[in-house]
Amino acid sequence: MSVKSLAIGVEDPHGVPVKPSFVPKLNRADVLVLMGLDDEHSWLPALLEVAANSKILLGRPGYIDCSIGVPVLEAPTLLDRSEGDLHPKGNPHYMLDPVYGKIAAQNIAAGLSATFHNISRPLRKNLKAYLAEARRLVRALGENGDWITRR
Repeated sequence: MSVKSLAIGVEDPHGVPVKPSFVPKLNRADVLVLMGLDDEHSWLPALLEVAANSKILLGRPGYIDCSIGVPVLEAPTLLDRSEGDLHPKGNPHYMLDPVYGKIAAQNIAAGLSATFHNISRPLRKNLKAYLAEARRLVRALGENGDWITRR
């Protein structure tokens, strides 16, 4: 199994520069992991259409939306571009919060287990270890800041 990334951390997730090399990567992919909440709305849908890979389309096991179950923050009540950059489904930058990172990890493990049945046991084991470490770190961070109090 190998992992290929279409976007890197320093890129604006709303405007990833689309490259022709993305299409074969998507065409051959067994899974697609995305942030969700329409974070990739400006570039991913067109690539998925061209890649023509039914395994990684919305509603299929290979489509792993990390945002499932993340509480939606800052959902606009009015969709008006005069307000600036909008996130119609809420703020997709939830991964800045380590508590929501735990939800994303659970979504990734569930999606990978659904696609790769032969590795579901080690995935569960590794997820359990990751979540325990994440809980420990979140507790430690919570002692030094009030950002954690909203959960």
